[in-house]
Amino acid sequence: MYKLLIIDDEKNLVNVMRINFEKKGYNVRTANNGTDGLELFKKFLPNCVLTDLRMPDINGVDVLKAIKRIDFDIPVIIITAYGSVEKAVNAVKLGAYDFISKPFDFEKLHKMIKEAIDMYLIVRNEKSYLSSAIERAFPGMVGKNKKMKEIFNTIADISDSSANILITGGSGTGKDLIARTIHYVSKRKSAPFIVINCAAVPEDLLEAELFGYEKGAFTGAINLKPGLFEVANGGTIFLDEIADMSPRLQAKLLTAIQNREIRRVGGVITISIDVRFITSTNKSIEKEVQEKRFRDDLYYRLNVIRINLPLLRQRKEDIPLLASFFTKKYSQKNEKKMKGLTENALTKLMSYNYPGNVRELENIIEKAVILEKGEYVTEKSIELDISEYGANHERNPDFISVRSNIPLEKGFEHFTKLYNDIEKEILIRILIKYPNESNQKLAEHLGINRRVLELRLKKHNLNKKEL
Repeated sequence: MYKLLIIDDEKNLVNVMRINFEKKGYNVRTANNGTDGLELFKKFLPNCVLTDLRMPDINGVDVLKAIKRIDFDIPVIIITAYGSVEKAVNAVKLGAYDFISKPFDFEKLHKMIKEAIDMYLIVRNEKSYLSSAIERAFPGMVGKNKKMKEIFNTIADISDSSANILITGGSGTGKDLIARTIHYVSKRKSAPFIVINCAAVPEDLLEAELFGYEKGAFTGAINLKPGLFEVANGGTIFLDEIADMSPRLQAKLLTAIQNREIRRVGGVITISIDVRFITSTNKSIEKEVQEKRFRDDLYYRLNVIRINLPLLRQRKEDIPLLASFFTKKYSQKNEKKMKGLTENALTKLMSYNYPGNVRELENIIEKAVILEKGEYVTEKSIELDISEYGANHERNPDFISVRSNIPLEKGFEHFTKLYNDIEKEILIRILIKYPNESNQKLAEHLGINRRVLELRLKKHNLNKKEL
């Protein structure tokens, strides 16, 4: 049952709304002034608040600000009288979900409130999922790989810090999930988490989005608009693909980080900000700095704490766990009762290099779950890019493709790494293919001594039970 709090000094209107919403199945509480409304909010913990803009003690904007300090995600809808629309628009800029003018149509208001609560529950479920994932040793960011465990430990270590963070790694490695997780385990978790892709937004629009603009700053700027740095105040802003930001905006961002203040486009007044910056890129940021495409002073400001995510082919021991996680996720989403993946399906997944990393694996599993008719995801439902999968795998999934384009410079160092990677993949594959066999049997399959097998499993930090 949805919980709705109505705050308005017009008692007759409040009673009519309460009766109508209770008929719709809502659990409704009401208050006739802002002070009582805020006290009731703390006890009732509603899913949505409907408040009048003008009240005798404290106005709706002050109620909005107080609620956002307690729980930023709660949707607040402003009721306004004719002639106060501009104030209601400003309230939306401060975080209100929307506003509605008196007199209003009840069904229109009901639709607005239902949409607001639905959106709130989606956001809350995502936060709850991420928070519980952290508490259960980060299973939401699935990984048994040694490097991933180090990253999880780093996230836990920096949870009380406000230092800027630079996340690097290939496309699809999960940089956005890492950024969200860092925010939701930090002291800033109750404040906004704002995401913007620097590569997807044109330079002028990106500047206006980040810094905001004053009324009349340029053609089309008919109202004042706070920037995302202001909206994210007290929280975290995640600048994805930061290496694609233009040099001019890099200079403005550097000033904002150094001085912790901004100036809107067309403005003269500086505005203080309290924001944690998390940035990411799939490019070699050091190369961008070296070739003068990215400011070195900005790089040093952003690169206080560095998290580098490995490619999926560098953490193949995580594929069975990730595949199982995604199978469960999309089985629930598509209302199926899948029990897992077959051994042949896992073997096929292990034989692939994943140029799109974890995102590609997720897409492969989602499609397989949708196509699968039985209780298990089979190899027939798993569709892979043949150019990455290789002809040998089509004939025999037990083949491991080896590429030997090793440079002469430090050639044996590269060869040793390649050897270790192949050795590790062989061990993972044999454990998946024969999950219930003893170490002695596994060693016989590989043509080695049991003691050698156990030493190599220990060397690569592989655990039979976990796999």
